[in-house]
Formats: sequence, C-alpha cells, structure tokens
Amino acid sequence: SSIIRGGLEICRCISEEKTSVLVHCSDGWDRTSQLTSLSMLLLDPYYRTLNGFTVLVDKEWCAFGHMFSKRNAGSAGPKQSSPIFLQWIDAVWQIFRQIPAAFEFNNSFLEIVAERAYCPYTYS
Repeated sequence: SSIIRGGLEICRCISEEKTSVLVHCSDGWDRTSQLTSLSMLLLDPYYRTLNGFTVLVDKEWCAFGHMFSKRNAGSAGPKQSSPIFLQWIDAVWQIFRQIPAAFEFNNSFLEIVAERAYCPYTYS
C-alpha cells in the first residue's frame, strides 16, 4: 500500500541517510499521522509492544488531534468520512503478518483497537 511505501521511505531516510524528515500532508491531519506512526512503529521496537503501541496511538493520533468522529462517518456526514485510522491499522496488520515475532501483540489486539475506534460507546 502507499502508506507502507511512504513509511518505508521515511525509515530509509532516517536510518540509511541519517537525515531528518519533515512530514506534513495536504491537510496535516490524516496522512501525516498514518506515515509518522507507521515509520515510528518500524524504526523502534518499543512501539511494537502493547504499552508502546498504546503510547503511539495516543501520541500520534489522539494528542495530534485526529478527527475520529468526522472520519468515522459520525455527525460530519459522508463528505468528511474516510477510514484513515482503519487504513493505518491495516498497514500495521500487513507488517505484522510478515514478521509476527517482532510484535508483542497479535491480530486480535488490532481488531479490538479498530472496533474501539469505530464503536467507542460499545465498551465500558
């Protein structure tokens, strides 16, 4: 996917070329979080732990201001809805499928994260 290719390019610049990378996509909300969080997950094994993954989602998605309710076809309507977070979860899952031993969690955990993002009021 283009998300994985973008994340890999960021990783290449940082790890091989030893350069800093500025990531800012057109609106600054959606693709930016996808790319930064995926590259961090690839570069730092801490983010592939349960605690690290939680920190990553909190830092790069929640604290960054991702508009979950608008993107998840909430009250904003279909014009602003887009499965941005779910696309990122899918990219993480694709990487997990290739190297599961590198992760402390499994696909069931990713399913729970996706369900909570799209149905936040179904859990206590």
